[in-house]
Amino acid sequence: MLKSLFLKVPMQPWLYLLGLLVWYGVLWILSSGNPMPKDAPEIPHLDKLVHFTYFSAGGVCCAMWLRLANPSWPMIRVFVLTALTISLLGALDEYHQSFTPERTGNCPWDWLADTLGGMFGAWVAGQILKMRATFLRNPLD
Repeated sequence: MLKSLFLKVPMQPWLYLLGLLVWYGVLWILSSGNPMPKDAPEIPHLDKLVHFTYFSAGGVCCAMWLRLANPSWPMIRVFVLTALTISLLGALDEYHQSFTPERTGNCPWDWLADTLGGMFGAWVAGQILKMRATFLRNPLD
């Protein structure tokens, strides 16, 4: 079952570029609105977990796009470029939030969570590609 899941991973780079663009568009929309509702339960550092998780998804899209579009690149190059790209997008998001009413921006801890999330997403993408390659080399279930 795990094998069939990994073998169904799309391998078209344009899909991941599209995913990255949609991901950033949704991020822009979310950052343009009000923060969490005032009546939401207060969970310490929940916003950092949300940042990390959301930017992990962006990291997966970015790393998959870069790797599939440039198959000769070593994975470390993909990892570094993904980390830099997602970190830059996180900084732009924080800057954007500083102009949004009822939002605070330029929070270094949010940006750190964004950057670490992007790095984690790049690592996840690398693991997905490695598992897929392993299953393709070993046709036995």
